[in-house]
Amino acid sequence: MIGPGPECPITPHGCAGRASDCWCCWFRSSCCSYRFTSAYIVRQGLPTLDPQTNLLVKDWIPVKLPTLLLVNTFVLLLSSLGMELARRQFRGEAVLASGDAAPKISSREQSKMPWLAMTLVLGLLFLFGQWTAWKQLAASGFYVSSTPSSSFVYY
Repeated sequence: MIGPGPECPITPHGCAGRASDCWCCWFRSSCCSYRFTSAYIVRQGLPTLDPQTNLLVKDWIPVKLPTLLLVNTFVLLLSSLGMELARRQFRGEAVLASGDAAPKISSREQSKMPWLAMTLVLGLLFLFGQWTAWKQLAASGFYVSSTPSSSFVYY
């Protein structure tokens, strides 16, 4: 069945969703994370054949990630929070507009922070930070195909 059915009631906050859909999504995400993690761990210990010496050598070089990537993680989290606050603000304004033909706007509502604009600025800051971090990695000699460990970072 497509759309909300008897198990998926429509609430004032949207479709409640089926619990099985949430579990399926969580399971698929967990499996994907598990696969990447296990591939990362297994690849760390695998040797490679050196064509010059015909010997098996360990070619795993740990990558020192720029601290800017940690900062970018927090910027992305703040941007996600701003997007959720913007969604709630717009949903509240839509409810007010549907209830009254001309709702009165108080000075408190006029001073609301423009959450969507904040989200846009943080998103652009995140993209600039990612670009800068990848430039730092490239400057230190790590490209997608330089070592097996760097290919995991770029992926």
